[in-house]
Amino acid sequence: MKSPSALRVLSTAARVVLDPSAPDYSGEHLSHAETSVPPAPSSASTDADTGFGRDAPRPPPPAPAPPDLPPYVPARLSPADFRGTQGNQCVGPAFTVAAGVPLLPKAEGDDGPFRELRTEVGISSDDLRLRLKLDYRTKEGEDEGQPRLHLKTATVCREKAGEWPGPRDLAFHGRRGARGGLFDPPPVGEGGQERQYMMLDLEGFATALFPHTIDQDPNAYDGKGWVATLDWSPGKMRYQADRKFEGGTGVKGLRSLELTEMMSQDAEQYKPEKGPADLF
Repeated sequence: MKSPSALRVLSTAARVVLDPSAPDYSGEHLSHAETSVPPAPSSASTDADTGFGRDAPRPPPPAPAPPDLPPYVPARLSPADFRGTQGNQCVGPAFTVAAGVPLLPKAEGDDGPFRELRTEVGISSDDLRLRLKLDYRTKEGEDEGQPRLHLKTATVCREKAGEWPGPRDLAFHGRRGARGGLFDPPPVGEGGQERQYMMLDLEGFATALFPHTIDQDPNAYDGKGWVATLDWSPGKMRYQADRKFEGGTGVKGLRSLELTEMMSQDAEQYKPEKGPADLF
């Protein structure tokens, strides 16, 4: 179900250096925060009456309280958090992060099974950024040992540095869907695994592909992994980011983060003809 209105969220990040002499950047980390803010007043909440028969204009209705935002990334990211098993990586203008709640309260490490799993894949272009946030949860009554993860929400974030995106930003509000579909469709498995995926065409020349149900059983589909893909053409360039992650209890961990970039006008000319294939 699509939300009737967009949330306004401020996304901030900072590089924090605690020990500049530490080797391999181990003395510093990235701090990231997202804060929801009330919606801006709209023309619908302004009284257009000239005042005839009124002593004072009607006040706008109170704004709803900003919702709590679940974390999709650790509050602090150090170099050690980009080794793959944690689910975080950056390649050129593409990035991905992950956060999970283990099924067992005292579980340690980055392996599941998970009660909650949140992943994100995003692409930056100059002062614009498009992000796909996927929130998965288990259901009561399913296999208590290795329950499936089911998609609860899929959130699309359209961001502009220093200001709110507007309706004239075609990179966000242009035609729905990537031109010609996904530039390089990734493998999505077989034997029923392919039916656990869904695809969305997004405003702003973008398309997203991701699983709506993820198995945490290591034997499911021979342990083959999963993929979440974002294809976006914000302007002259076109980008496709593929977050390929492990199957079974390693669903938080990355197999790879793959980035494809090309000129938007040349995409159809160089579109792969061999069909879905893994690079690694």
